[in-house]
Amino acid sequence: MGKVGSSAIHATVAAELDRPSIQCHRVTKAGLRASDEWHRRHGTGTKANVAGPSLHWLFAKARDGRKTDIICGVRDPIARDVSAAFQNGQRFGLFDVERPTLSKGDIESIQSYIIKFCESTLSVETWFDNELKPATGIDVWESSFDDAKGYQTYENDRCRVLLLRFENLQSIFSEAFEDFFSVPGVTLQDRNIGSQKNYSTLYRQFKEEAKFPSSVLDSAYSSRYSQHFYTPTEIAGFRSQWFDATLCDT
Repeated sequence: MGKVGSSAIHATVAAELDRPSIQCHRVTKAGLRASDEWHRRHGTGTKANVAGPSLHWLFAKARDGRKTDIICGVRDPIARDVSAAFQNGQRFGLFDVERPTLSKGDIESIQSYIIKFCESTLSVETWFDNELKPATGIDVWESSFDDAKGYQTYENDRCRVLLLRFENLQSIFSEAFEDFFSVPGVTLQDRNIGSQKNYSTLYRQFKEEAKFPSSVLDSAYSSRYSQHFYTPTEIAGFRSQWFDATLCDT
């Protein structure tokens, strides 16, 4: 799943471990077809969206009894979609990085894009059923998530999966990395961070000013995904950031 810190995690794993590693967002045939279609339609492409077949090679190499280690993440679904919108927004004409601020119209256009065109809040939920489970046999819904730690390890006879919560990534990464790989003292590398890109000022303004209709927030935060990985208090905090009472649906 993209926009959950995967670039930084992959860079750190590649630097710290002497073993093959890849970054991918999709691995199933259906997921790869959907990704290819989206990128052909929009004339884009990233290594993270074409490296999925390489994971099958890693699985094949693990047939000698060694398990494949996989790291994935979750994130506030609205924040994730906002991050994705800014990743692609300049290409789609949603904003101009040469302008110092976003106009009201810019903010409304980006909000409309997020609501209509970005991956829906349901897609982050179905990613575990449509991508992770078919590839690994691991069902993250079968056990509760450790809210206090901010990460969880899942394991079967083929794979080990480390699932990290984006909001806790900086504070828990070293501990989680040591628990999973038995390598202490590792610091997460900086990669693909919106606050450091050429649109960082506009990105910060949008996060401060943008609000979403209650129906959008209800869909995002009543989902199995949000309810499973976040506490009611955390969800209330997310809602308060993106909620405006004047946008309540009638």
